[in-house]
Amino acid sequence: YNPTIERENVTQIFKDYVKISGTQDAVRNKVRGRVLAREIDNKMQRLRVMLERASWLGVKVKPTTNAGPRLMGGIDYFIVNSDGVVATTSTFSEANFKAFLKEIYDRRGSIAEAWMNAVTMDKFIALNASSVRTDQSADQVGRNVNSFVSQYGETILNTSPDLPPNVIYVVDTANVKIRPLVNRQFQFEELAKTGDSTKGQLIGEYTLEFNNPDLAGKFVITG
Repeated sequence: YNPTIERENVTQIFKDYVKISGTQDAVRNKVRGRVLAREIDNKMQRLRVMLERASWLGVKVKPTTNAGPRLMGGIDYFIVNSDGVVATTSTFSEANFKAFLKEIYDRRGSIAEAWMNAVTMDKFIALNASSVRTDQSADQVGRNVNSFVSQYGETILNTSPDLPPNVIYVVDTANVKIRPLVNRQFQFEELAKTGDSTKGQLIGEYTLEFNNPDLAGKFVITG
């Protein structure tokens, strides 16, 4: 009998501010509304990037007092701290990446998805490059790959700019969910006027739910 291991995460507050000058506030509402909407959209995009980065690389911090912020743990944190498959190699090769996939496969984990920085994709593009031939009449140069096939199945290769180079995560994203605290999804709130400007804040409070992180893996290339 394998008892269920209960893991926890904390919520993290993501916040940014929008400021409208007194001049913009004095102009017709149509102009002010357009400026405000553009600023809100720009700051919202930045908050979403911060949330995605925290979802991948966040390190859980659960302070016992209000002296410091709560920080949610990300995918990397739970793989490393929940006995997930972690492999380190000085050089990337087809053989050692297959050995990494085998460990996840033997645990009955999914190897259907791999995530990495686009720079790391060069490692896969270089595999068997010597056997690739290009027609001299082709009007395109370069090469790309979208999957890695082994005896353990097909692994779709995905990229994210929020991941560090030379680190590959094999994660079943069906087991990962980003959840807001009740009534705390991203929203805009206008604040009291201060000085010659009107301020508002964008705020949201989220956490990461990661089921079965012990069936996921992290592959690190040091060379």
